[in-house]
Amino acid sequence: MQKSEYMTTKTFLISIITLLFLAGLTSCDDDVCTFDVNDPINDLEWLKNEITTRDTPSYYVRFYLYQNKENPQKYFFHEEVQVVGGGQQSVEGFRYIVIYNCKGDAIISTKNYSSSSTDALNSFYVENTLVKQIWPEE
Repeated sequence: MQKSEYMTTKTFLISIITLLFLAGLTSCDDDVCTFDVNDPINDLEWLKNEITTRDTPSYYVRFYLYQNKENPQKYFFHEEVQVVGGGQQSVEGFRYIVIYNCKGDAIISTKNYSSSSTDALNSFYVENTLVKQIWPEE
């Protein structure tokens, strides 16, 4: 291999390694997003919609903000729903919990109770810390 070919190959490899390194630094984690921790309801459209949809005379809804212990940039939303107005397809007094990532994807739900959802919820409480109640405001 000639000296100019060697330099071209070396430059090419360094460029590729640098691009891969930068791509790794700028990758996006699905559970990390930017919002004002003091006002997530107004910053996150999906959250505002969920509260508007659920907060009716038939349901009592509370939302809590949780922060991951291992990665403090990860936040989760804990929705606690209690049916209070028993409609056609609901049983008054029925309660369930849904955990959302900050993008609004439900990642845990106890609506259809199962041992796996209970185990997942227990793990969630071990791995995350309650920041505050966000709805209704205390």
